[in-house]
Amino acid sequence: MANLATWIRPKDEKMFRPFFAKDPDVHVFDARTGDVPMDQMDGLLLTGGSDIAPGISAPGNCRSNLDR
Repeated sequence: MANLATWIRPKDEKMFRPFFAKDPDVHVFDARTGDVPMDQMDGLLLTGGSDIAPGISAPGNCRSNLDR
C-alpha cells in the first residue's frame, strides 16, 4: 500500500474522492482532517490556487518561491 499526504479543501473533496477511489492501494492522509505521519509517506500531492497562499502564488513569483 502506498501512503499519500495532502491537504484537500472541503469544496474540493467531491472532485478528489472518485479519483482516489480508483486505486484502493493508495491510502490518502488529509492533513486538514487529521495527523499525517510524514515519515511514512510515499508521496505528496500539492494543489491549490490563489486562495491557498495568496502571498506566494502570485503570477511571476514562482521561481523565487522554489528557491526558498
